Amino acid sequence: MAGLDIKLKKIAQVNNAGLVELSGAIDGNTIVEFQSSLDDIQKTGISKLVLDFSEVKYVNSTGLGSLVKYADAFRHAGGGVALMNVPAKVKIVIDMLGLNAFLKMCPNLESALEAIEQVAAPQAPPSVTPTKAPVSTRGSLGGRSNPPAPISKNTGTAVAPPPSQPKQTMPPSVGSGLATTCRSCSLEMEIPKPGTYQCPRCFTLITYAPNGEISFKSPEGPQPITMVLNCSPLCTEGLRHFINGFSRRLGLPDNVVMGLDQMIIEISEILRQHVYEGKEDGHYHLMIDASNSKLKIRISDYGKTISPNLKGSLFRKTQQIMPEFECIPHPKGGNIINLARPK
Repeated sequence: MAGLDIKLKKIAQVNNAGLVELSGAIDGNTIVEFQSSLDDIQKTGISKLVLDFSEVKYVNSTGLGSLVKYADAFRHAGGGVALMNVPAKVKIVIDMLGLNAFLKMCPNLESALEAIEQVAAPQAPPSVTPTKAPVSTRGSLGGRSNPPAPISKNTGTAVAPPPSQPKQTMPPSVGSGLATTCRSCSLEMEIPKPGTYQCPRCFTLITYAPNGEISFKSPEGPQPITMVLNCSPLCTEGLRHFINGFSRRLGLPDNVVMGLDQMIIEISEILRQHVYEGKEDGHYHLMIDASNSKLKIRISDYGKTISPNLKGSLFRKTQQIMPEFECIPHPKGGNIINLARPK
């Protein structure tokens, strides 16, 4: 059973800043320790916190929710939270869930501190109306990042990198990102570009239009999870990571969790090799619905239609774990795979 090692190092030459090196997993077994440590760090007066994820093996949904919560709390304290060296399989899950709008992921210490400074900078509150709220957008910083800051092993202090060349702030423009507040739960967040997002705290749907307007729609009951993925091995690894945590949160037995993992591997390979003929950039849509007594999964693609003669041999593991199986041609070309099993 993986634990979690947490080490705090103050960052020299930066007021109220700290670097936390994490090693292990942030899950149900370690979440209390993780939250307690961040509470203690905040009590010391540190308001700018960089979390080094280079040795983090796994983060479940509770851990992701806590990260959003503390990013919000540190921002209210005049600082913020940024993640650096995030492993690919963790980053993909954050991206797939749309949490990259709320969690800053950076390659090194300098860029993480810059991201926090942007979040901590005073912002004009967005104008909110009962239906739509026009908001002002926020520019981004240009330029290249310096190498990661060295860490002193003897003093336990992270040394801030030397100042980089002055960076020019781009003028605000639609599409450069916006700061807003969820109408349902008052969570402050930053949305990077136009699109539809989901509040990680209350799951309100947030739509950022290209013209700069933003609208909110509160969920009515449990909502299906939808994703658009590609067929790359890296994306498959991230999906496996997500499905593992999701199925365990549903309380599914270990043999079913393992079966779902094998199913994801099998279907991903079928899509890559047979539907998109080896191309890793082929996209497919995934919907997961666990709102009733069944776990339902729907996968749709726009590649090559799978021959009916091959379905039995290609989807062997999938049909073993999902008693309700259907693979039919997509009306617009490609395939629709419908799967279901009791929870």
